[in-house]
Amino acid sequence: MGIAFAAIGVVLIVNGIVAYSDPFLASVPVASNPGGTTIVIGGVLALLGAVIAIMGFAGSNKKPFSVAAAATRDALHSRSFWKGALALGLIAIYFFVLWRIMPFWLSTPIYLLANMFIFKGGKWWKLLIITAVTTGLVYFIFARLAYVPLP
Repeated sequence: MGIAFAAIGVVLIVNGIVAYSDPFLASVPVASNPGGTTIVIGGVLALLGAVIAIMGFAGSNKKPFSVAAAATRDALHSRSFWKGALALGLIAIYFFVLWRIMPFWLSTPIYLLANMFIFKGGKWWKLLIITAVTTGLVYFIFARLAYVPLP
């Protein structure tokens, strides 16, 4: 995982450098250029990924692949692993399917209700209240206060 995080960090750094030097963003002040933020986040991710990789290699008695294979077998038989996979699947459906076919104010409550219902978040009326308040707050904060265009 550490190697994967470090690799993703390097990709982010490269994309940040590309964005930072993009002529389209030439008029953007240096402090608010999104490339700078991407470079910093990528650098932190690459550094932390390298630290995790070194720690994992040192803690595996120099047999990282056999330790990883055993951990993978254990994870695939774990209920919590599959719950996490389901959560990631729901997030993917939300971003890549729902956001493409419906507006934010409709896709977000569908996602939140499905997520809380599947993971038994509470009584149905509490789920409805949480969904309405969360969707309203996110919309107000991002669309109205921060002027972030939502799908």
